[in-house]
Formats: sequence, structure tokens, C-alpha cells
Amino acid sequence: MRVLILAAGLGTRLRPLTNSTPKALVPVDGKPMLHYSLLHLKKHGMTEVRINVHYLGEQIVDFVKDSELSYGIKVYIQDERKQLLGSGGGIALSHEWLFEHDDAALIWNPDGILFPDLTEFASQHRATRTTKPFGTLIVFPHPDVGFRYNPVCTSGEKVIAFGDTLEPHEKKHFAGGYILSKSAADLLPDPGTESCVVKSVWFPLVKSRAFYTYDYSGPYQNLGSPEDIDLGNTRFKAGEFTRYL
Repeated sequence: MRVLILAAGLGTRLRPLTNSTPKALVPVDGKPMLHYSLLHLKKHGMTEVRINVHYLGEQIVDFVKDSELSYGIKVYIQDERKQLLGSGGGIALSHEWLFEHDDAALIWNPDGILFPDLTEFASQHRATRTTKPFGTLIVFPHPDVGFRYNPVCTSGEKVIAFGDTLEPHEKKHFAGGYILSKSAADLLPDPGTESCVVKSVWFPLVKSRAFYTYDYSGPYQNLGSPEDIDLGNTRFKAGEFTRYL
């Protein structure tokens, strides 16, 4: 399974830390957050990764050149520096590559520290029996869901809404990774067009009851704000993540 790491964002919520550094390279415990993503992907057998870049993209290009051998993963750069394509446009531009040899692809956001079993995650996704376009989202309980974070509302193993719903549900938190079937990614606009994956893919999958969940129960640290980075540093120093690295 091939992987697309979404690293083209402007990192506005992380300012001033992103004034001169792209979000994916903001350090946590002395290492860029992208480091932890590549380390975890390698641990679970991922061998080919594409990273899209836009804001201060040359820094990520240099990081990949300097570190590719140390991770043992083949890393490709998807250059979006001329046009920011959004979360959907980045996937659409990678579509042919992502699904060249497989009918599933992992989409990964680097702005979180988490350690899901990606082998189990992929196996669960592949075991889904449906003829519809479908996807599988990593979710877990979080105390700030519904307050700081918009909830993923689930019923059983399916996502039934993003945000509140009148249907009986559990509130979960999206942990930053998901797998799409090729047919789900086909819902995106043509490559080179700016688009939002939530509107183009997630909402239609929820409407057709074809967005499934993978429940994660390990440690998690959001890295979306300077305060989150500070907390991540504190938790690393306390050794909370050591055994997972």
C-alpha cells in the first residue's frame, strides 16, 4: 500500500512556529514531526511514500534528501509550490501513483503523535465487503471531542455524521490517518483542481454509509498549536512515548 503524507498546508494555527518553518518540520522533542510519521510508517512495512509540499516546500525537499536513507523508505516529493491544491487536490494529483498497484491507499497527516497498528488497520479495511466506494478512518475517544474538536459521530463501525446528529451515536476523534478505496478517490475532481477531500469524498461516503472506523486505543498527542507542541515536548520528556518508538 502506498502512502500520501499531506504536508502542503500553511500551518497558520501553529504560528509563530511556522513563520519560517513548514508545519511538517516543526520540532517536537528535538525532531521534526514528520520524523515520527516516517518512523512509524517504516515500522509497519510501508516502503513508498509521497509527500506533497507547498509552503516553504524547499525545506521539506532538503529534509527528504538528507534523511531518506536513514528511514529506509523511498520518498517522493509532490511539488505543489505553484498552486495549493487543498486536501482533495493533493490526493487527486497522486491518484495514478497511489493506485498503480493497489486498490487502497493510506492518507496520513503528520501533525499528530500516534502509533496505530497500520498492518491491522490495512487488514480491516481490506476485509470490508462492499461494492460501494468506501474508506476507513482512524478514530478514538478524546475528552475534547465536541468542545475543542468537531466530533466524528459513529454507530457501530460506521461514521454517520461529522458534527452533531440526532441519530444515536458515539462521539469519536479523527486521529489523522485514513484509507481510501480507489473508487472513493475517483470521486475527487480532476487532478490540478483545488478541492476539499471532506466535501468531495468524506461526505458522500457518510451519506452512503460506506465510511468505516478503525478504533485506536494507544497514546495520542495533537500537534496543531504551539500549546500542543509544548505539551508534546513535556510528554516526550516524561517518557510517555518511548516504548512506541
